[in-house]
Amino acid sequence: MSEQKWYVAYTKPKAEFQLREAALLKEIQVYVPVDYRRAPLFPSYVFVNLKPSELHLIRYLPGFSRFVSFGEEPAVISDSQISTIKRISEFSPHARALSSRLVKGDQVRIVEGPLRGIIGTLIEDQEGPKVAMAVPQLNQSLLV
Repeated sequence: MSEQKWYVAYTKPKAEFQLREAALLKEIQVYVPVDYRRAPLFPSYVFVNLKPSELHLIRYLPGFSRFVSFGEEPAVISDSQISTIKRISEFSPHARALSSRLVKGDQVRIVEGPLRGIIGTLIEDQEGPKVAMAVPQLNQSLLV
């Protein structure tokens, strides 16, 4: 007997809540993380908890576009990742999702906080990702 897994459904534009409501009517466990404004944290993405043999149940629901997949297989999100997303969205109401397509060496701009507007280069040191702001006149960089 197959176990239920969390899959990622990609929705039609602005159809996250439409898909959620349709799934709930079919008694499908579904999760749409929201921010403090009640807007989806991950626009166009809905998490659905199904057995692999039940994937067809969601394919024809209003708002559904496709499953996010890697190769031929639909992407699976672990229970622990779903729990972490739930905890973050519940206890950090101003949390927001950012693209993780950034790689070491990318130019980035700080968008919040007292350093807002500073442009730097994404680097990584022993403590993890940081932004380095070059001070070419001194031949040095500041880590943020």
